[in-house]
Amino acid sequence: MHPLYEKFCKLCEELAIKNRIDPILAELYAKRDELESELNILRAALQKEQADVEKIEGVTVSSIFYTVIGQKDKRLQKEKSEAAVAEEAFSALQSELSELNEEIKKYERELRTVRGCDLRYGRLLPQILDEIKTVDSPECKAVMDTFNSLTRLEEKLQKLDEALELCRDALKNARDIAQYIANADYYSKRDHKNFSGKDSGYDEIQKYTSLESAQPIAGELTAQIKRLDASLVGELLDFEMDIEIPFSEMLRDSFGVNLYMQSRIEKWKIDIDCLVPNLEKVQEKLIPARERWAKVVDQRRAELHKQIKAVLA
Repeated sequence: MHPLYEKFCKLCEELAIKNRIDPILAELYAKRDELESELNILRAALQKEQADVEKIEGVTVSSIFYTVIGQKDKRLQKEKSEAAVAEEAFSALQSELSELNEEIKKYERELRTVRGCDLRYGRLLPQILDEIKTVDSPECKAVMDTFNSLTRLEEKLQKLDEALELCRDALKNARDIAQYIANADYYSKRDHKNFSGKDSGYDEIQKYTSLESAQPIAGELTAQIKRLDASLVGELLDFEMDIEIPFSEMLRDSFGVNLYMQSRIEKWKIDIDCLVPNLEKVQEKLIPARERWAKVVDQRRAELHKQIKAVLA
């Protein structure tokens, strides 16, 4: 038996654990990013609703105005009801995020038990292959053929992983922009303000209602879509994304008061409402494609390990 046989067998087992957990954690991390983004938006909405309640309850211009017209109790009840709905939604999402974090910790603990196995495997495998390729036998030749085939498959899988990560990042940015636009639409209709955030006085509210704050995200998303299109067409899935990038006006405007006409906001809302499902369709194609290639890679890797063990035993 070769002196590296037992070490190689142990590393193969550890590597199998890592390869099982990595895609699970990738999905959970993506879900956590999505929930955290939603939670930040709900937190801003909750703070806005609580501030509205405080305006009516305190000694403010709004409180005096509604007292004078005899509508204070009615208005206060309305604001409290909206604040309660916002708080319920925030708490529910907070609980969901907490449960997700516990699940992530469970897989991270399991992954720590095999920490560094891929690096150790990467150092050991070349040593074994260097010895095997010097031996002139059908078994050793089969090992090298399988290894070369596996290398090509792993390169393909890596490209799919990169495209899928890029698609997830683009989706997150698109959903964030969708929320910015939805909030600007809601608050402009409700309060008839210029939502550049300069007169709100609330940092979190400004962050999630200001279209000016969405500009850098729109720029990043534009670049991501172009890169995703270039990486997919004719190489991985052989299909055209056919996704138009609707942010040219948002990227070049300076966001003065006149920008916040309702028609402009509504146009962007239509654009982003088309973009998000289109990106979701791309992701829906990438995920099963990635899973299919991962299975092929796993099968070929298992074949390689079996062949190596047979040679070393």
